[in-house]
Amino acid sequence: MSAVRKIVIAACALLCSPEASAVQDNEPPLGTVEWVAQQFEQMQQFKLPRDIHAVWRDELFRTMSDAERRAAEKQVQDHPDHPDRMPLMFENRRLSEGPDVWIGELLYKDPTHWRISQTTEHLETFGDMVLDGAAAWQLSPEQIQLLSSGNPPRGFEPESRQGRFEGMLRQFLFGPFLGRAAGEYEVVYARFDDGGSWESQIALVGTGNVIQLSGRMSGETLVVDRRVDSQDGAVVHRAEYAEPTWNDHLRRWVYPEYSRIGEDTELSRKYTLVSLEPLDADLFRRAIQVPRIGSEDAIRGKVAATQTVDYRSGIPVVGEVSGDGDVEYTVPKSKTAPEPPSTAPWRVIGWVAGCVVVVSGVFLWWKRRPNV
Repeated sequence: MSAVRKIVIAACALLCSPEASAVQDNEPPLGTVEWVAQQFEQMQQFKLPRDIHAVWRDELFRTMSDAERRAAEKQVQDHPDHPDRMPLMFENRRLSEGPDVWIGELLYKDPTHWRISQTTEHLETFGDMVLDGAAAWQLSPEQIQLLSSGNPPRGFEPESRQGRFEGMLRQFLFGPFLGRAAGEYEVVYARFDDGGSWESQIALVGTGNVIQLSGRMSGETLVVDRRVDSQDGAVVHRAEYAEPTWNDHLRRWVYPEYSRIGEDTELSRKYTLVSLEPLDADLFRRAIQVPRIGSEDAIRGKVAATQTVDYRSGIPVVGEVSGDGDVEYTVPKSKTAPEPPSTAPWRVIGWVAGCVVVVSGVFLWWKRRPNV
């Protein structure tokens, strides 16, 4: 077998679906225009695998270049109410104390049965959400919310939450071939040079967005480890990828680490896939059980929340721990459900992450690209 043929077989398994990787002879030659086009087609057809348990780490190192930070310091000087003061304060804290860190944990059975837990380490808080068919609930350090998935209050829309964690997993599964689910991708060129380096250019038709990929040979596998996105000629996104690793459960390669690089070539954000394993049925059964004040939760341990709010009837019924430890329930006079207090950790997460991101769904560079 020739070396070229070995490379083709190794790369076919790298980014193809489990079904497609089993039929390697149908794959286009490695690194060709047709091969690159296939990677984006598979990304667009992506469906989140069922019965998975994933954990990831999200670290935000900086949102400003050194020049931008110096400019912001001048702007806020002698202006205590300047809108840039808070972002600058966050930026200086990250530079002196280390990155903002979020830990995400997903227990996913199927599109209508899942739990997503996010811990905000730098703020010492968390926000958990569960969808269990028609039922749903949220948990924060302060409150338990009981919800109806068909008519949730503001702050909990299952489709939005699912879009966010799907977006996170997409980047670990597709790495540099991540793109929009809608839109037409045109591969302008894809080629190797004499030294074994590889590059490709892809255009999102009708948008002015261009993707530049580059890679190298690692043994007999092509590793695509750099990506630069530009919009109308201006660079809007730079990323670097660690070498893929094989996942036995999904029977495919995954990208375990993905880094965003700032305009001054400094690391701005890093995503790390900690684990991606089969879902344990017993853990999932316990994790989606509705928690009670003082009970044991499968993910968070003892529930320290002191308030329960039941929104399922459309009128919020509030239960709070009284002085003797009992839970007393009251119905507020207003029939208009207030904004759920337990969404507060997620709003904080959104404010901080919003310095760089989209989410849902999902990323800063998405925001700077035109809608398709």
